Amino acid sequence: MSLGLIGELARLIVGTSLVKSAVDGLGEHLSNKNNSIAEIPDGKGKMKIKIHHVFNLEDRMVHIVNMANKSKLDPVIRQFTAEAVNKRCGTKWCISERNYWSEIRAVFKSIDENVRYTGDIWSVDTYQSGKRTLELGIADCDDVSILIASCLMSIGYPVRFRVIKTKNSSDWNHIFVLAGIPPRDAKQWVSLDATVDKPAGWHPPKSMISATKDFAV
Repeated sequence: MSLGLIGELARLIVGTSLVKSAVDGLGEHLSNKNNSIAEIPDGKGKMKIKIHHVFNLEDRMVHIVNMANKSKLDPVIRQFTAEAVNKRCGTKWCISERNYWSEIRAVFKSIDENVRYTGDIWSVDTYQSGKRTLELGIADCDDVSILIASCLMSIGYPVRFRVIKTKNSSDWNHIFVLAGIPPRDAKQWVSLDATVDKPAGWHPPKSMISATKDFAV
């Protein structure tokens, strides 16, 4: 996940009317003019895909938010997150209890090490569940944002999605996560973008952004 920053931010959420999400964590959604469910062979039987047609950013974000909220309840997500934060260093926890910033960094690091930035299907804006992203090991900015959000929510953190429009772009072209700390009464919102070679907490500079929208989860 170390694409150059300028190239990365220039080609993330392409402004299409196509949306994909997972059905029961098994497949992805592809967009079409009609909402429907189809089945395709996946080598093990058939994989269900749900097809949606959307018209604007708000429509797209409804699917992303719903998918993150569904994924946070998935035992696979909870287990992956537990393995990232619940490690022993001798007789003590490697991350002390209620060390919120260290927990967030550990989850971010684990995702960064297990998921490679990879583009969507050609000309199709595709979104996948957190579980599906872990299974595939590939994701673009919307997929990895769903995964980060669902992992952190699975251990009690409030999150938001931030969508930005970079300068010289006619569409909203990047999404990442904001995590609130402390969890029960967030005073600080930490930016988390695993699609660029930057540490947890890095935020795109204002000089690159022409517009910003935040979406509660």
